[in-house]
Amino acid sequence: MMRKSHFSIQNCLPTATPSVIPSPWKNPFTFATFALGCLISSTLVFQFGVNVFFWDEWDLYLFFQALHEKEPLLPTLWQLHNEHRLVWVRLIFYALSKLPAFDLRYVMLLGQILMWATIFPIASMFGGKKNRMIIFHILLAIIFLSPIHQTNQLWAFQIQWYCLWFGLVYCTYFLTRSKLTWQRVILAIVSAGIAYLSTAAGLFVIFNGLILLGLRQIEEKNHAKRLSIWAFVCLGTSLAYFAGYEKTDPGSIVTILANPIKFIVYALSLLGNLIGTKYIPVSAGIGGLGILYTGYFFLKKKFQQQLFAFGLIQFGLMFMLAVTMGRLAMGIQHSLSSHYTLLTMSFWIGILLLAQSYKKNLIFLSGFGLLLVITAHKSWGELQKSYSNRLRGAYCYHQVLNPSGPINPEVLPYRDCKFLFPDRHLVIKRVLQFRQLGITLPP
Repeated sequence: MMRKSHFSIQNCLPTATPSVIPSPWKNPFTFATFALGCLISSTLVFQFGVNVFFWDEWDLYLFFQALHEKEPLLPTLWQLHNEHRLVWVRLIFYALSKLPAFDLRYVMLLGQILMWATIFPIASMFGGKKNRMIIFHILLAIIFLSPIHQTNQLWAFQIQWYCLWFGLVYCTYFLTRSKLTWQRVILAIVSAGIAYLSTAAGLFVIFNGLILLGLRQIEEKNHAKRLSIWAFVCLGTSLAYFAGYEKTDPGSIVTILANPIKFIVYALSLLGNLIGTKYIPVSAGIGGLGILYTGYFFLKKKFQQQLFAFGLIQFGLMFMLAVTMGRLAMGIQHSLSSHYTLLTMSFWIGILLLAQSYKKNLIFLSGFGLLLVITAHKSWGELQKSYSNRLRGAYCYHQVLNPSGPINPEVLPYRDCKFLFPDRHLVIKRVLQFRQLGITLPP
């Protein structure tokens, strides 16, 4: 007679397993994918990118103005922009302003390099035969080239999200190695710091690390000191971040009980916008399938086989809920914003990694591959659209920088100037103010 097994939390916890590839930086195929990806991205940036300020980038004028007026550097770097502490972003643009040519495409390129650099720790989790590993590399590369990144790729200010993505992947990677050394903990803290000093969501990277260390402590019983230090870091960074914090739009915080259906649709569509679709039902349906598939993995205890994938999925879900609670008031269509979808990409990459342990994963991979083929097909059209928008913006920009007579905002094409900023008067004001600060913007 078989004895009934008792429930044990250890049987459900994800564990840190050794990588199939000892060092991801020694794998030639991964390195080749990184190099090719950077080459493609740099080509797209310099072919389709235009050296034009775009939306939130105009706020950088206030930063440059503060430096020009000799205000203290640290408070200037730390001050809020909406709910974000854009320390790295401001430093990057400040360094750019010291170059002979203030070309925003260098910032766009840096963001792409940061994204492709994350392929090393992710690819180190690929296992199985060589042909199978090549398939996973191709799937991952197509995800990185998805049209959901095209708006980000041609918008220099989105470097904040690429810094966050880089910090997330490397922090999760170092905390989930089979042997957790103090050196890896320090590297994880540094990686989390990159995310923390980029956007408000960087705090979730630190919270995510705290949960991962907590899971390791439950199972391995030998990480109490590391967990305590990380908890102290988590508390300290939270207090520092919210010191003097003022929410710019208090009415945007919407609770689940206020409108649960709208909340769920927003959350699922944000999570499921994998292929850059503009249709809410399609994105929400894809997000729902992802949630169901994750639940299946949990029941089958697939999470137990890879703590790294668990960390990526966990962050994607936390980010999804946080953005939904903070941005639902802006309308469900806002859930398709590309910079938010970039971070929920961690959810899908985590699922892709877990799918390796699924014996019947052919159906899943076929469906996933079909979505990515659609993604590749849409990318070219999205690029062409972004390029035409940039040219219209550059035309408006040229009229302001090289006026043939007195500048009249009303005669500038509204559609062109709206691409730069909704207020045409502010476009002109900001351009002229930049010139007064001695920042040259070449054609």
